[in-house]
Amino acid sequence: MTTETFVTMIWKRLKEKEEIDKETFSLPDYGRRRGWLEDKDAVDWKKGIERRTAARIIHEILRKERNEADEESWRGAERLKDLYDCHTCVNHVAQVYAKGIMEPVDGNELFGMHMELTTEEALAIIPRIFSKEKRKITQTNVSPCQGAVRLSLQEALTYCSEEKQAVLIDVRTFREYEEEHMPGAIWIPMSDIIRNPHDIAKGLEIPLLFYCRQGYQSEIAANCVAEAGYKKVYYFANA
Repeated sequence: MTTETFVTMIWKRLKEKEEIDKETFSLPDYGRRRGWLEDKDAVDWKKGIERRTAARIIHEILRKERNEADEESWRGAERLKDLYDCHTCVNHVAQVYAKGIMEPVDGNELFGMHMELTTEEALAIIPRIFSKEKRKITQTNVSPCQGAVRLSLQEALTYCSEEKQAVLIDVRTFREYEEEHMPGAIWIPMSDIIRNPHDIAKGLEIPLLFYCRQGYQSEIAANCVAEAGYKKVYYFANA
């Protein structure tokens, strides 16, 4: 399925619901103006659309055309082994997964980032954008984690200043970490945390604080580590 076909299918549903302007425009120009298409999408307009690209477009349309808020928890998305194959896609993929709009492939362990979206998949996905009743939400991907605790940036800073044993962990890309990171923070890649959450620190009572820009990646890291048995696990956004 091409990007053009996929976006046109969504466009028709938006038009049916009269959720878009009536002015005359080209669809790629409108999407870019509204912020749910990128320049690359216009370049690849006639090419097959990857599942990660479809996830991004869906997520942005939900936010910018339908004013649908993001899910607070990504619970369950961490089981997708290829979630971090595309660092710029993480939030988009995790959101459409958590919302029950796009399902994994290959036994529920892979999202299929670089796989081309099929017509059959698109026909199943698009109705879920417009109807929450049709979404495939399961207990697995909505159950909250009881171990990890979200903090505000100020709460995290205060905690670190008072708790000298606390370990501050940056889970962003190494490039982002090198460019700028919080004083005292160490870098541990998400892939290492997900692969082996039992080897983060020596002692299950050591306070661990995970952070990223928006708090999405750090939430997944914190959930994994809390499930591994660590007792004092926190996460926050450093936006």
